[in-house]
Amino acid sequence: MGLSLTLSGRTLAGQELTAKLRRIQGALARAGVEPGDVLAFVASIEQPTLLLTLALLDARIPFLPLHPRASAAEQAELCARVGARRVSPAEADHPPQAWLASFDHSPEATAALVATSGSSGEPKLCVLSHGALRASARASAENLGFLPGDRWLLCLPFAHVGGLSILTRCLFAGRGLVAHPGFEPPAVLDLIEHQAVSLVSAVPSMLGPLFDADRRGVLRRLRALLVGGALCPVDLRREAARRAIPLVTTYGLTETCSQVATQRPGALHDPESLDSGHPLPGAEVRIRGGCIEVRGPMLASGYFGEAPWPAGRFFRTSDLGELDAEGRLIVHGRADDVVITGGENVHPASVERVLSAQPGVRDALVFGVPDARLGQVVAALLVLEPGVSVSAVLTGARLALAGFAMPRRVACVAALPTTAVGKPDRRRAAQEPLSPC
Repeated sequence: MGLSLTLSGRTLAGQELTAKLRRIQGALARAGVEPGDVLAFVASIEQPTLLLTLALLDARIPFLPLHPRASAAEQAELCARVGARRVSPAEADHPPQAWLASFDHSPEATAALVATSGSSGEPKLCVLSHGALRASARASAENLGFLPGDRWLLCLPFAHVGGLSILTRCLFAGRGLVAHPGFEPPAVLDLIEHQAVSLVSAVPSMLGPLFDADRRGVLRRLRALLVGGALCPVDLRREAARRAIPLVTTYGLTETCSQVATQRPGALHDPESLDSGHPLPGAEVRIRGGCIEVRGPMLASGYFGEAPWPAGRFFRTSDLGELDAEGRLIVHGRADDVVITGGENVHPASVERVLSAQPGVRDALVFGVPDARLGQVVAALLVLEPGVSVSAVLTGARLALAGFAMPRRVACVAALPTTAVGKPDRRRAAQEPLSPC
């Protein structure tokens, strides 16, 4: 196993790491874990939990990662839905070879049940196979050109696919994983500088604080800063280009074990372009009725509790998009986010792109709020640079937006509300009172 795991300055690799995993597997065997069991655990970024995850992947025991921020009731409900058995990290003697061999080692075997982000409605549990996770890792490595000295930072929740896929990519590629519990810009910059981190995955809401904290140009040392989970605002793309930060935009979803389209590191990218790059090797992307559809070996086996998906099918996402003349994917937003105001359809992501392109706009979130006359009106939360006025932003936006698409209610905030995985949370924004700027 070429994988190395670094946490709090302590690195485990080679025989020491393998011995640790075998002792964890020994504890599972002693606890009576058998084929057919699904094991659940709180997916905190701590060495015992990361080692437990690696031990389960190695032994081919399916698992359900529980989000650390979920309530005890939510965790219990998820376990009951699956019939999962809760476990905690423990170590014992090495397990018998017969026990290790008793689990399903086929590529189709379930590796993990991972909750979708719940952007619309109740989160579903995606059944991710070992073959799908491996195919996703291979496609990512082909695009990135994984180098021997690469070390990937894990600071995203690995109860969701964005964090889990970092772990599986490093596992399958035999590369270095540097883990840090939570997102703290000074700590991230310190790890890049002193732990030779070369790859960082982030969501757009992380970029502003990271850029503000990076006064010594540490982010320029990265080979790639991969950004996904939501549209990356033009203002942040411009800032990255100005600082020579190798920002790479991505598009992916839980149902495809993370990325299916990614810009290529090292290539020149126009910061004004809103593309998410070309489909990764092995992934097929097409547009039908304005919606993005994907297929490939990284596609999930289906949703837990539902009929398995047929092999070779296209999965229809809830995202709207297009492929440009060069085959790059441009995402317009979710189909279920559309605001219907006075009979007109407004796509929030399109309005966000216009607002984010205005000077001094750090971030924007657009959503619909009820209106007695129009049904809904467009509302926006703005994160502005000091000294920037809302009137100036709206004046510039009027040049690019139809009148019905202009935000009628606007509030300024220090940071956008986000979900547990760091995506902008439109539903939460729409439920909270708007305080004018």
